[in-house]
Amino acid sequence: MRYILNDHNLKLEIMKRILIPTDFSIVADNAIEYALALPKEGVQEVLLLHAGANIDEKFIKLNKQANRLSERFKTEIINSEEPFSSEMIKETINSRFIDFMVMGTSGEEGSITKKIFGNHTSSIIDDLNCPVIVVPVDYVGKGITKIGYASDFTDLEDEAKQVISFAKTFNAAIEVLHVVPVYPDLYDTEKIDIEAKINQIKKKFEYSNIQYVIEETQNDNQIRKGIEQFVEHYTPDLLVMFHQKREDIDKLFSPSATANMITHLEMPLLIFPK
Repeated sequence: MRYILNDHNLKLEIMKRILIPTDFSIVADNAIEYALALPKEGVQEVLLLHAGANIDEKFIKLNKQANRLSERFKTEIINSEEPFSSEMIKETINSRFIDFMVMGTSGEEGSITKKIFGNHTSSIIDDLNCPVIVVPVDYVGKGITKIGYASDFTDLEDEAKQVISFAKTFNAAIEVLHVVPVYPDLYDTEKIDIEAKINQIKKKFEYSNIQYVIEETQNDNQIRKGIEQFVEHYTPDLLVMFHQKREDIDKLFSPSATANMITHLEMPLLIFPK
């Protein structure tokens, strides 16, 4: 992602080069449909990545997908003889200067998600080195008018800057969500003026269409439950989360909230690396 800063004003050249991995499955096709609905002015080029043996039948399907995309965006096909893996994806992102990835997801065996990241859902986010929009297989795009941003309120201003820049492309409303109670509470919501902080962010980044909500759960650390409650009430078109890679020892004891959301997706999830 590329930022142009001028004092406190911020403009994001968003989604300039998008990578879409495809294995010709329904899951991958749905990610392509989602990409086709993105604002044309925000996309410079789409790179369609296929991995593995390139037999004639697959080559025909690949060209059909590329032709659909090329009606709207500049499109390039990348053929790799290597099978899909997180390492191959990371190398492609780095070598081709990818700004965003759009991919479908499904928990089913043989899905493109598992081809790339294996059986451990958390690795899909721990291995990210660019923002990714994850599109569930059954999702039918309706545009983006409401964005839910799940936040622990740490790094709020830096994260909000990225979310606002994305939202400006769609002129979408942003609802900032914080789930309580959590332990330890890294950003004690009872001791700060959240409303004043949100108003400060609105003014600094010149975007007024932001609200916030505190979602309470019955027990500590029910992050997924709190997000599900929020989604049911607010019905956003896209959920945004920021993910910080955890040390291997942490993975043994606590599941990632972001990984949990990927497993139970009912709407697209935009994941930014912290």
